[in-house]
Order: sequence, then structure tokens, then C-alpha cells
Amino acid sequence: MHNYENHVESMVNFYKSGIKSNSQKLGVELEYTLVYDDNSQVKYFDEFGQKWLMENMLEFYPEKILDEQKNLIGIKNERDSITLEPAGQFELSAGPFEKLEEVFEAFETFQKRVNALAEPHGIKMLAIGYHPKCKAEELVIIPKVRYELMTKYFLKNSPKGIRMMRGTGSTQVSIDYSSEADCIRKLRLAYVLTPLFAILCDNTPMFEGEKRTHHIMRTQVWEDCDPRRCGAMPGIFEDSFNFEKCAELVLNTQAMFEMDGDDGHLTNKTTSEVYGDKEMSNDDCAAACSHLFNDVRLKNFIEIRPADALPTNMEVAYVALIKGIFYSEEALSSIEDYFGPQSETSFEEAKRNLEEKGLSGEVYGMPATTACKKLLDVASLGLDKDEKKYLEPLFDVVSNKKTLADELIQL
Repeated sequence: MHNYENHVESMVNFYKSGIKSNSQKLGVELEYTLVYDDNSQVKYFDEFGQKWLMENMLEFYPEKILDEQKNLIGIKNERDSITLEPAGQFELSAGPFEKLEEVFEAFETFQKRVNALAEPHGIKMLAIGYHPKCKAEELVIIPKVRYELMTKYFLKNSPKGIRMMRGTGSTQVSIDYSSEADCIRKLRLAYVLTPLFAILCDNTPMFEGEKRTHHIMRTQVWEDCDPRRCGAMPGIFEDSFNFEKCAELVLNTQAMFEMDGDDGHLTNKTTSEVYGDKEMSNDDCAAACSHLFNDVRLKNFIEIRPADALPTNMEVAYVALIKGIFYSEEALSSIEDYFGPQSETSFEEAKRNLEEKGLSGEVYGMPATTACKKLLDVASLGLDKDEKKYLEPLFDVVSNKKTLADELIQL
């Protein structure tokens, strides 16, 4: 039995559960790539690999996260969690934060803890958009049923998908919303700004063991992995878009796999069909959302996803940019007025132009540097006096017309 209408209602209620009045909290996730001194992969079962590192950090993150096979795949404390991405990328999920200083301290502390263990064994932790040496097919995944099933799905349906799984590293920032209207407004604006976020945070100088072939490489990697579930959410630029339509998108997308106890298998069913007559819990709804990899993703918060993994000063600058825009009514209105309504076509054209030309390109009919400067100026007005300083690394990117990737290629 297939209970589609009830599933839609459950998804809508899940989105509604995220409504918070006057919240200005930020969640931050950053994926680090662990490599040896020669930039080869650090593997899960290596003598001093990811498993060993997590076991030796339990003093700070005392709760273990185990998968269906009882493998250690994460550790956490009351605020932060460390989990492993498919090829063993260390992801720190931290927050929620209200102050940018807290973001800086959390990620600096984490890096010091890892480095104290890793560096004596010739291991370094890189905040970078793609693995600096290896091709995706060479990278060994961690022992986790979900990742084994994802690999099978991509090899069958979209062979380039393993590049997203194994090679990439990103910075993701999550924001709250105060109503359905506020959520859709912020969601739509985040999409409009996605190309600018991607170029400001471009930190992918290498791709598949060679120098990159164009700017914002990770943007293309994500779109190539499975166009049906990546890029812009269909309909997001239409005025009629709402929670119900977002729920329908999630539920009508083909599920990547279907779990059967501790095991699972590939499926041709839609996400709604997978749940059948089961009433979807909030955890089920969150899991369903995780089968989509859009540039901006809605759970019971908004997840803004186009930035590469970034070193701490740039990461906090990016978080400051998000905070300054999305938690200031004046800033939101100013950015909406400046960029105006856009379409999926103009959105895709902006990304393609920046891929080709970088900061010398155009976005929505204006020079990319002009658009970025406007974005940063408005964000600065949306921040408290003592937090404006955190934007400086992004102002430097614009004034120098060089991203982190540009600088690394020139070294």
C-alpha cells in the first residue's frame, strides 16, 4: 500500500517543525581531507587512520556513533560531531552558533586536536574542495552499508557520482526560518546567490590528480554526479513554490536504495513508495531529504551547500557572509532588490559563466566582482560592529580578483 498523501503531510509537518521565531543561529559543517605527507589517502583501517584518530579523540567527543555493522563511523559531544564521509573525509558538524567568534574557536580547537594526533605520523588535514592527488576510483571507502549502496547506485546510474562521494570536500552553513514564507524567501535567495558563493569560496585547484580544467570545479562535480537530484530544485524560482511542492519533489524522486534491516539493496521505487504504508517520522523525513544533493537543501532548516571546504579564516568569513545577509531584514530586502527575480535559466547561465571565466565573468548581467562586492557590502551592514572584521578575507578575494584555488595553482 502506498500512502502518498500522508507522506506529503508528514514532510510538510517536518518542514513546519523547523519554524523558529527570531532565531539567528547557524550550524556549520566542514569536510576535511586526510592525507599523508605525499598527499596519498589516509584509510579507515590504516595503523593511524580515521578509526584510530576517532578512538583517540573520545576524551573530547565521548559518544560513539556506530553503523549497522557496529563500525565506528563518528564521535560526538553535546554540541559537535565528527562523522566520516565516504572516502574517510573528516566532517565536523558544529553548533548551533550565534556568534562568529564561537565558530572560529570551535574549528580551530578541532584542528588542533586532530593535528596533535596526526602530525607525528606524517598525516595532515586539508580543507580543500577536491582530493589533491588521487582519482576518485582510487580512493577506498569506509565500511558503511549506505556508502556501499551509494557506490552501486552511482556505478549503475551515473558513474561520475563516485567523484562527488569520494573526492569532494565542502563547507555547509545551515540557517533557520521564522515561517513558511520566510523559509521559501530565504531558500530562493540562497539559490540566486549560489554562483557567487561558489566563486568566492572556490578552493579546488586539483581534480582527479591533475590541475583543474575550469573554475568552481566542485559545482560541476556535483551536477555530474546525478542531474536528477542536483543543481536547483525544480520550481524554486516560481512564486507558487511552497512546502507542499518541496515535499512532492522529495517524495517523487527515485530513492537511491532501500534498507532491509541492517542490509539494503538498490531500488527503482520513488522515496514515497519505499515508505509504503508506513507513517514517516521526522527522522524518516530527514533521511528522505538526504537522497537529494541540491545546491541549497531544505530539511527542518535551510542548508546552503555551494562552498568548497575552506581554511578557518575563510570559513568564518563565509559564515559571516551568510549571517549578515540572511539574518538582517534590511540586508535581505537590499539583495532582493539588487539582483531582482531570477529563473532557473539565468541561474544556470551564471554558473556556466563563472566556471569558464571565474571572477572575470558575469553574473545576472553584471561583472562578477561588482556583484560580489555588493554582496559583501550589504552583509557588512547586517553584522554587528565587532563581527564585520570577519568578512575581510572575502573582500580580499574580490579586490585581488583571486580565489584560493587561483592562488594555489600559481604556487
